[in-house]
Amino acid sequence: NVYPNPVSGILRVEVNNPKSKTLTAEAFDVAGKVFLPAMQIVNSNIFEINCKDWPNGIYNLRMTEGSNVHNMKVVVIH
Repeated sequence: NVYPNPVSGILRVEVNNPKSKTLTAEAFDVAGKVFLPAMQIVNSNIFEINCKDWPNGIYNLRMTEGSNVHNMKVVVIH
């Protein structure tokens, strides 16, 4: 779950029933530009991403958990 979506500031990400203790999160715009370099989330199923400096647009949030990859669309509107 990601909320709020659309977002103008802090995006909260909640991973239900993580299968591993380490997740990797990264975000890209539609052109493939990296806005959130790969970051490791350890022993947490809720974390926050600051999107307030990102331009308005649609982003792909990629969550990697072991061999599982989840892609979520995030809309930033200021």
